[in-house]
Amino acid sequence: MSVVAAGVVATLAGSVVARRWSGRRIRRRLGLGGQWVAAADHPGPLARWLEPRLWTADLEWPAVAAARGAGAGAAGVAVVAMAGRPAVAVVFAALAVAGAVGGLHLARGRREARLEAELPALLEAVARALRSGAALPLALQEAATGDSAAAEELRGVLADGTRGLGLAQALDRWVERRPRPAVRLVVGAISVALVAGGSPARGVDGVAATLRERAEVQREARSLATQARASAVVVTLAPLAFGALGALGDDASAGFLFGSPAGLACLVVGVALDAVGAVWMHRIARGPA
Repeated sequence: MSVVAAGVVATLAGSVVARRWSGRRIRRRLGLGGQWVAAADHPGPLARWLEPRLWTADLEWPAVAAARGAGAGAAGVAVVAMAGRPAVAVVFAALAVAGAVGGLHLARGRREARLEAELPALLEAVARALRSGAALPLALQEAATGDSAAAEELRGVLADGTRGLGLAQALDRWVERRPRPAVRLVVGAISVALVAGGSPARGVDGVAATLRERAEVQREARSLATQARASAVVVTLAPLAFGALGALGDDASAGFLFGSPAGLACLVVGVALDAVGAVWMHRIARGPA
């Protein structure tokens, strides 16, 4: 178990170093050339794979830093393997990869969920600017000055409109990028305000109220499913915690699990079944919402 502890310590230390000291800063201290620095800071395949998944999970982590943290973790696993416990290293690596990939998969809709929750406030800001006498393009620019995900999306739409697409076509592109019902409603309200006469602020306010009512219903449904999700987490983590405590407290159990083919097979099958159960319970608990 001391070998395992050494591997964990090495992994944590490498992760801290990777986060606190970027490659650019380290190479600058070493006095290496700027061209080599630029080439080393170029995102690799892992960073390119992580970037869209971190974005959809609404995790504001730089993909390059996350990839370096994964490399530090791989170095810790290598320490364990070179210390004479390759089976333990393989199991730890498999669990880490499965946990990271599974976590990103389960959190893949958080960014779009936050976007839908912020759209009513965005439309209300547009309506306020319209009521103050501003034209629709200026009202959209004023509403896009915030730091929310919805304001960021609207800034992208306005940028597309200034590059020769036109506001109507830029709004259609937004729907293609984010095919969500709330985004369709927002685009419909803005499109009607583009061509309608009279007071477009009333229609924009009506759509904002509709979106806010839908968000309230969804929040209530999620709150009703909170107990089910908490139970699913407990049921998922309890076997893992029990197995870890049993392995730490009984050297014979640890030797069987990590030192024999039958034990490794039992461990892999058990973790796989636990993961399948976690996904199944997650889908059941998410269904009502």
